[in-house]
Amino acid sequence: MPTFDRIPEVPTELENYHWSFLTAVKDTIEKLVGYFESIDDTWIWAILENSWEHYGSPYSPVRYRKKPNNIVYFTGVAKSGTVGQTLFVLPVSYRPAFDLIVPVVSNGVLGVCTIKATGEVEATSGNNTYFSLDGISFQT
Repeated sequence: MPTFDRIPEVPTELENYHWSFLTAVKDTIEKLVGYFESIDDTWIWAILENSWEHYGSPYSPVRYRKKPNNIVYFTGVAKSGTVGQTLFVLPVSYRPAFDLIVPVVSNGVLGVCTIKATGEVEATSGNNTYFSLDGISFQT
């Protein structure tokens, strides 16, 4: 087993190189931290229509958000609305290019959520006891 009784001195030019490298690493980390802090992870509460309501505890309210990679995420559970009608409407920059048909859980059975290019998010089929939007994501 080698022993280190004495730490050798670092030549000045090598020491300067290491400090320059460490400073560059620190600057890069600070830029990355600034970037990640600038990403808006704020969920936007959906304004529900057609008698749809946020289900309430223990489920998340119906919300959506968009990441910098232009992927929109939904979460939450709605209830009591009219199946076949719009739950809420997405802002223009959150809309898909084409209509999407997404399977969802609705009162324990298969339901369908249609996300239209016009921004309408519709409970196309299912049950109004509860209509889950958890896990839906799509590219804008």
